[in-house]
Amino acid sequence: NLQIELVLTAHPTEAVRRTLVQKYGRIADGLAPLPVEPVDELGWNGDAREAAAFALFARQHVLGIPLDIGWATGAEGPRVLGKRVPV
Repeated sequence: NLQIELVLTAHPTEAVRRTLVQKYGRIADGLAPLPVEPVDELGWNGDAREAAAFALFARQHVLGIPLDIGWATGAEGPRVLGKRVPV
């Protein structure tokens, strides 16, 4: 029995770009008069930094090393993040 599910996806940076711009504005307003700028505007490559972070997450997953980012995930303690899916 073959079951097929429709899954629609978008690249995260494209799907949330407008939301992030709005959040940057709210953060900047809350921290005024301190300057708040996206890393790209500081001369850093934000896409490269994102790729490096995901490479680190993948490495930690493959090695079975938990990451403690409960502040972002809501987890109550360190967890091995991600799921390996065969292609």
